[in-house]
Amino acid sequence: MKLKILFFLAIIFPSLAMAQQKTPVDFREIERSVNDPKSHYYYPELLRRYRAADTSFTLDEKRHLYYGSSFQDNYDAYGSSSYEDSIRTVLRKKTLLHDDYLKVIRLADAALLEFPFALRALNYKAVSCRKINEQMLYRQCRAQMDVIFDAIISSGDGKTLETAMAVVNVADEYATLSALGLQFAGSQQLVEDHYDYLTVQKNEYGLEGLYFNAERCFAAMDKLFGDDEKKKPEK
Repeated sequence: MKLKILFFLAIIFPSLAMAQQKTPVDFREIERSVNDPKSHYYYPELLRRYRAADTSFTLDEKRHLYYGSSFQDNYDAYGSSSYEDSIRTVLRKKTLLHDDYLKVIRLADAALLEFPFALRALNYKAVSCRKINEQMLYRQCRAQMDVIFDAIISSGDGKTLETAMAVVNVADEYATLSALGLQFAGSQQLVEDHYDYLTVQKNEYGLEGLYFNAERCFAAMDKLFGDDEKKKPEK
């Protein structure tokens, strides 16, 4: 089985995705709402519903959940689970049997306990569920992937800096390209402090690349290094 499994299970028609109305993310409002126990968008409740693969999420709820995750104490903008390495080890086998797919699903579940929005782990799990005809589990994965992609796609079309798509993990930039049916062309550029520009291979839409707003990722990095500076003993 090839290690590089495209997000073919969650592909969004690019023409439709680009045509949808876009709304920039109000991070201040989201931070306030997801941390308010009285709010309809209280993060622990949204996360509970997400883990249960609730399909009744509104777009606003999806946005508050995904972007609200970046305002939690355990937020890690650049982290990934070691279980994903174990998954790739399984997938290196020339021939995968039923038990191998079950193992991938178990490992993906473990990874998702650590990083509930890890799109690679969700994709590995979804593909494995399809391979062994676990339709219910597949539908649950699809529902969770839709929450993440719908939130990202709603934030912008990525065609300009002003309409960049917002992400809370840099890995989500590459996953979004795949979900839109685009292939990364190998160049990533940092633009104006917290925007990433990813080039894409020739495509029918005439796109040369897409912009992503990685503001929350860089804010987490600044906080990390700021905390490290505070911990340094005075001379």
